[in-house]
Amino acid sequence: MKFWWGFLAGAFLGSVLTMWFVKERLQDNSSSEPQATAQNSLPDGFAEFLVRFSADSLYQMEHISFPLSGFPAYADSLTLARKDFRYLPDDWVLHKSFDPETGTFVQEFSIVSEDMVIENIQDPQSGFGMQRRFARLQGDWHLIYYAGINKVR
Repeated sequence: MKFWWGFLAGAFLGSVLTMWFVKERLQDNSSSEPQATAQNSLPDGFAEFLVRFSADSLYQMEHISFPLSGFPAYADSLTLARKDFRYLPDDWVLHKSFDPETGTFVQEFSIVSEDMVIENIQDPQSGFGMQRRFARLQGDWHLIYYAGINKVR
């Protein structure tokens, strides 16, 4: 009986830690306060890049900084605690464009600088969300970080 109570307590603690790690990792840790913005005030060339990135699979693969930092969808507490998860080209699932009409998810961009944009897509009702970070490297935009869909609150 003690074993089951210990097991249940461990599972509960693991769930709480998972939610806490996901929330912490999805928050912007930059020293400057990014500003939320509409798509029309994104840095030059970013909106066009994102359209092509979402539509052209070869272009997408060429504009991802593999091995890509981040963490997988529905990550467990052990994966989050390691902080060394990386996406590889063979594991990558192509991203399509965001359609705000297909559900309750909300897309928001934060401009960190003229060369870095953070995209958060979240469902306020369920508390699930994902994050992508893009940076302009040598004149071209690249995906530099991806946190798959996880509970964020």
